[in-house]
Amino acid sequence: MYQWTVNPTSITVTLPSAPSDPRGEIVLKFTTGSTAPTITWPSTLKWANGEELSVEASTTYEFSIGYDMMGGWTIIGYGFSAAVNTIDFYFGVDDDPQHAEDGMTWREWVNTEYNTHKLEINGNHVVIGEAILTYNGVPVNPDDTIIADNWDGTGIHTSSYGFEE
Repeated sequence: MYQWTVNPTSITVTLPSAPSDPRGEIVLKFTTGSTAPTITWPSTLKWANGEELSVEASTTYEFSIGYDMMGGWTIIGYGFSAAVNTIDFYFGVDDDPQHAEDGMTWREWVNTEYNTHKLEINGNHVVIGEAILTYNGVPVNPDDTIIADNWDGTGIHTSSYGFEE
């Protein structure tokens, strides 16, 4: 998979004339910046329904381009989604930053790849083992929205999140 975040105003995509493996497939994934770039696709690339995709700003795209010995390179699947803003928060002083999507609740977060500490929902609490996650000393409800921590610029951060036994 070729993956990149783009900020230039124009991009030209080129494909090999034929892959060494006749079952060749290329997967491209990219996220556009605040301004959508102009993309020039190879003239030999065949699009579903003959309609080339219109690329928009702040959007993630993923393409599968397959090679058919009779028909050449063809888009065999593509999808897109709005780019996601992430926030950082911490579980304690000088802990590694944790990440969440802006607006995500704890209930949503525990079932994602962001949950590297393996927190769980236990009734009305977010827990790790027997310890309950708190925010400013108050237990966090699983339906609460995750709040980003402030960074004071000193190289040390303090967190409003913590754990209580």
